[in-house]
Amino acid sequence: MKAELHLPDLQFKDNTENHEVVKSLMLHGHDLDVEFSVDYRGLPLAIITTSGVKRFSYWLNHDSLEWLLGYLLHGEIEDFGIKPNKVDVRESLELPVFKRLVEGKTKIQYVPLLRETTGYVKALASCERGKIYFKLKRTPELLAYLKANNEPVHLLVG
Repeated sequence: MKAELHLPDLQFKDNTENHEVVKSLMLHGHDLDVEFSVDYRGLPLAIITTSGVKRFSYWLNHDSLEWLLGYLLHGEIEDFGIKPNKVDVRESLELPVFKRLVEGKTKIQYVPLLRETTGYVKALASCERGKIYFKLKRTPELLAYLKANNEPVHLLVG
């Protein structure tokens, strides 16, 4: 059995500025295009773009993820209690967010297999205030999950 590694909470001094940029974009009603990724340390981040703003990274914790999804899905802006400099997650959030949207019946479009040859499931979730782009490793488990949730798996298998 593998011992769980306990790392101290990391602090990002510069993520406050990124948080303020995201909040300003929200306050001005921008639709956000978001991709989830991890940095070289395995820390989750959202890569955010919108019209007139260059791509930038916003590191995530549980609260900031909920805040970002609240805006994308429902247009909610309130960020009370969010500490953007504290990163409390050390894993990719892409698959959990994807599953949450699938189970929440969010409209998701998939790139059919005939266009996709890299071994990934590429998808786009259209939200009220933007889009979320996914690039998930195509595994039998993911395909079974999609089939169980009535997603168009026939487009994604060869």
